[in-house]
Amino acid sequence: DLVFMVGANLIAKEADLASKAHGLTPTESGAIKQNELMGTFVGIPAATMPNFPARGAVITTIDNMSIYTQTGSMRRKVKDEDELKGVVDYYYRKEAYVEEDESLFVGIELDQVVLPGDNGAPGVGG
Repeated sequence: DLVFMVGANLIAKEADLASKAHGLTPTESGAIKQNELMGTFVGIPAATMPNFPARGAVITTIDNMSIYTQTGSMRRKVKDEDELKGVVDYYYRKEAYVEEDESLFVGIELDQVVLPGDNGAPGVGG
């Protein structure tokens, strides 16, 4: 039950390369990015996580990941916003993703990620 957690910059670069290789229109490229590339990546089910590093890439199992929420950090407010002509629901909490077993986790150092078209040192550009 492996999963490949991948950052938004890596997905965008892969979608760009795929669309250039196949001469796709922007609409077709968007469909590929959303459907095909996020379904699997290198044959492993792929996912993006909130606040995941843009150039991050990690392989682990879903069962190995947990979300920890700081006690007492949850805040919620519902406010009538006349300017927006509606109600806005504000929600906040301090949380973090945690790997439970380091032996089931492999990732890359973000500083070492170099994408085609980057200028300068590794990690520059996102």
